[in-house]
Amino acid sequence: MERDLIRERTKSAMAIEKTNGQRVGTLPYGYESAKDGSTLVAAEQEQAVLASIPGARGRPFGNPTWTQRTIARLGRQSSIRLRGRPRKQPHGKA
Repeated sequence: MERDLIRERTKSAMAIEKTNGQRVGTLPYGYESAKDGSTLVAAEQEQAVLASIPGARGRPFGNPTWTQRTIARLGRQSSIRLRGRPRKQPHGKA
């Protein structure tokens, strides 16, 4: 009962703020609120992080040179595991 009352009051207050042009909810990453409280302004450091993300696609383990050195150091052929269940090894082999 009390929970429903709190929910209704919160929704009502947020609706009033929204109709008055105020921002409701959290700010999206990469932006901050301007002095007027309703305009979004780009945050420089967060925008730099967002701009670097598309370059990382296709390289989930970071720098390709580091990945290749690590694969060679571990004696592997690839950094990607095969899909499915591992194959059973014959007895006596690991």
